[in-house]
Amino acid sequence: MQKGRGFESHQPLAFEKTSRSRVPTFRSCFRRRANRYSTDMSNEKARNLEQLTAAYQAFSETGEIVGDHLAPDFEMQQASSIIDSAGVFRGPNAFRDVLRELQEAFDDFTTEAERFIEAPTGEIVVLVHVLGRGHGSGAEMDNRIAHVWTFRGEKAVRMVAYEEQADALAAVGLA
Repeated sequence: MQKGRGFESHQPLAFEKTSRSRVPTFRSCFRRRANRYSTDMSNEKARNLEQLTAAYQAFSETGEIVGDHLAPDFEMQQASSIIDSAGVFRGPNAFRDVLRELQEAFDDFTTEAERFIEAPTGEIVVLVHVLGRGHGSGAEMDNRIAHVWTFRGEKAVRMVAYEEQADALAAVGLA
């Protein structure tokens, strides 16, 4: 959300100045409240982005699954063709289990978060490059997928994994 966005487009009523002192206008009071709200939201979104960036970087560099940013009621929706594990998984441990399953299903499994995008709907879209070789088959995997994260406060409550980046972008109004 841009600071003050949408609040300047209309002309709210203003109180008249008195002869002795200036009384704040409705517009200036409203703008101060809106700016404070926008700043708080921007700080929160920045913290959420920092948490996600750190989590992806840790997983990419060490294989460590960081879940500090996940809410107790976290929900993950997995696309069907990603290792035949379609469905909805609940809780931070379920998220870790799905990632471990991916690590076990593929040799040389790597992920690289290529881009983080703040959607107008408030979600954070992460464009991810996934590489690996099937453990049993030896088949090469080189996919570009997307994750759409929804936060409540500073905790992620939902992540939807999309097989196609364009589908993820469309889901949040960016296509």
